[in-house]
Amino acid sequence: MKADPNSAAFVTARIVARYANPSRVAHLYLFQITPDADLTLLPPQADAAIMAWLDEDNGLAESPISEVIAHCENTIAAFRDRANTPQAKLSAHERRRQMARGVSFSIRATDDLITVELFSRSLAFAPRGDRRVTESWRRAADGGWYSAAIGRD
Repeated sequence: MKADPNSAAFVTARIVARYANPSRVAHLYLFQITPDADLTLLPPQADAAIMAWLDEDNGLAESPISEVIAHCENTIAAFRDRANTPQAKLSAHERRRQMARGVSFSIRATDDLITVELFSRSLAFAPRGDRRVTESWRRAADGGWYSAAIGRD
């Protein structure tokens, strides 16, 4: 996604690019949600999602919100069901699915500050794998944006 470096869409593209690392092997369900929505609700409510991306062994790609929500719910259900059945050896696909993460982020923008709130959850190992981050982006002299501070909970 190419975005004007002078817009909030540029920050969204940078967040997505961080998660598009081709060396990542785990499945990923990424959602941009409205600033007032509950970050910790994964998957989010459909009406709270603005955009969604999906990676299930095929690279991170923007996908229909309903599709990403359905895949995320199916992954969560698979581990809930697996907890109640005898353990068998996992296939490579099942191992990548077991490492799956759900990520929600929201963006609040003013003229000179963009605040990104991000919540990441291991879908199989929640809440131990939960992470919450707040990142501030400031306007540079050339009008573009740079990441100025990252805070983690």
